[in-house]
Amino acid sequence: MKVSPLIMVIWLYCCSCTQRPHISEQKMNADTTAFFPVNDYLRAEIADIQQTPYLIRCVIMENNRLVDSLPISKKVCTDWANLFLKDSITNVSQHAYYTGNLFHDLSTQSYTFTYNALNDTLQVKMVNVLVSDENNKLKSVFIAASNTSDSVKEEKLIWTAGKSFRINRNLIRLNKEIEQNIFVNWNDK
Repeated sequence: MKVSPLIMVIWLYCCSCTQRPHISEQKMNADTTAFFPVNDYLRAEIADIQQTPYLIRCVIMENNRLVDSLPISKKVCTDWANLFLKDSITNVSQHAYYTGNLFHDLSTQSYTFTYNALNDTLQVKMVNVLVSDENNKLKSVFIAASNTSDSVKEEKLIWTAGKSFRINRNLIRLNKEIEQNIFVNWNDK
């Protein structure tokens, strides 16, 4: 059986025009975004807090009023510090849901890694990681999250390497919105 050249050309054209699967933005982000290993640095700092005899102090404020200022145990400090590790975007399973940018800031002598959620339903909305451009050590971490529990409407976590961390929350308590600020300090002079 002889195939006419016209039929062959039409067949080749049809085969070459089939739609290729679309590579989603999430798939591309999973393949191309570099994620700074911030959790490794934070775990090392938490281990240092547990091993070093620091005086760990805590200040709790609600609606800009001092609620408490006291020394806290290493366990309480670690429990709060673990909020920085919860819902981590550094897990490979989360990479597809975030876009990443890298910026070299000469004024702060640091690299800033910024990760933004592609989806509004994700609890972690944004993560900023500042790393020293001299020694590649962590300087600070900023995490913005929302709806992390029934009573927490919004949460901002700020870690200053080797010194302290802050947990700023907007809470719903007894149908009232409360702004809560927790400052934990272990090595900040």
